[in-house]
Amino acid sequence: ELSSGEQIVLDKSVNQKIQSAEGLIVGIDSTNTIAITHAGDSVKASEKPNRIYVPVGGEYSIILCDGTKVWVNSDSRLTFPNHFYGPERTVELSGEAYFQVRHDGKPFIVKTKHSAIRVLGTAFNVCCYKDEASEQITLVKGAVKVKVGKKNYPLRPGEQLRSNPDSNTVEIR
Repeated sequence: ELSSGEQIVLDKSVNQKIQSAEGLIVGIDSTNTIAITHAGDSVKASEKPNRIYVPVGGEYSIILCDGTKVWVNSDSRLTFPNHFYGPERTVELSGEAYFQVRHDGKPFIVKTKHSAIRVLGTAFNVCCYKDEASEQITLVKGAVKVKVGKKNYPLRPGEQLRSNPDSNTVEIR
């Protein structure tokens, strides 16, 4: 679903090139990779974000406009802007995704229903399905800071944070 409200059903069997009214170009190849680019300065800042919904059994990878790569798993939803304006790059996730964040000096923030993960450039997995009580953030490399409630939890490579808002618990292992 593009920021314009236009909904596009992706066809895995063919390469697609889609251009929105705002100038956003979405390219999809046969490996289920979606590349978000734009046609120069013709892209207008939109208050409404783009969304990708991955159905049960599906999987897509996305290259965001800043070069960050995201692998979105089955039964997941990722919300992201046409372009990252301002001091932070923010996306929203429901479900599961693996992120390889491109370092560019601006913090990258992944918001979930119960937490916010803040990074500069790193690789990590987030699992936050809406029908599961807990969320899991697993750091592969780099460093992240996970905010749950009002408290921040730094993670090192190889660590996993599991939070459960129902029981008000946070565990790092």
